[in-house]
Amino acid sequence: MKSMKELSIVLNNCLELKRHIIGVRFVEDEEEYKKSRAMAPKNPMNYCGMVKSASVGHSLKSDEGLMKCKSAVKTLGINSEDVVNSKGENWTRLGIYKDQDVSQDVRSTLTYRQVPTYGVIVKPLEEYTEDEPNPHVVLVIGNPYNVMRLTQGYAYHYGMPQNINFIGNQGICLESTARPYEMDDINMSMLCIGTRHRAGWQEDEMSVGIPITKLENIVDGILKTIDQMESNEKKKKIEEKFKSSESDIDIRYDYNYYKDC
Repeated sequence: MKSMKELSIVLNNCLELKRHIIGVRFVEDEEEYKKSRAMAPKNPMNYCGMVKSASVGHSLKSDEGLMKCKSAVKTLGINSEDVVNSKGENWTRLGIYKDQDVSQDVRSTLTYRQVPTYGVIVKPLEEYTEDEPNPHVVLVIGNPYNVMRLTQGYAYHYGMPQNINFIGNQGICLESTARPYEMDDINMSMLCIGTRHRAGWQEDEMSVGIPITKLENIVDGILKTIDQMESNEKKKKIEEKFKSSESDIDIRYDYNYYKDC
């Protein structure tokens, strides 16, 4: 497998991203947590706030004591106890869904991390060095065009995504992180009102969660579909970025599948 830095460079060359690509690693024991060079925040943070911070270049780690949002603690497997919402009771109380039946149905279909977890490491993908373990999940925050290209890269190798699932709730912790890991498949999220207010994402931003097992093929699929999908204008930008990163790419101009279909 290519290094995380190499994959990050290629993705950034192919896409027009405003944020760092993020790598999330689940840490199962205290020893690995302590060894990580990522910084523990001085005060408790929301998990989605950690992701937002990593998207602008910071490397963070958190255990249960530093995780402000208790929803993320459950979703990520750090503490699976769910005494107030195991059947969606809290969502019914808040009026998020019509009634208890809908709330319970939603709760029963959510995919939480099943393996007990000590904490998480959240940092830019390119900051994962070859002398440390890889992330488990990669998050790309971008606009719908970027998400389209990621989906096309996925489909090149894997065909129709079978596990896309989102509900506009727990957008970063569940839809973008826990579900891709547990399903070992790509998922996307329109984000949720909680993370949009707490982390301050832009209205046109959404997220894609990619299990590390599929990242290299998705990147390859994006490369293999540049000729078919991108306009000459975008191809020129992509070519220039590859030159700037001292990489080679062979692009076919004046060809797109939508002009020949």
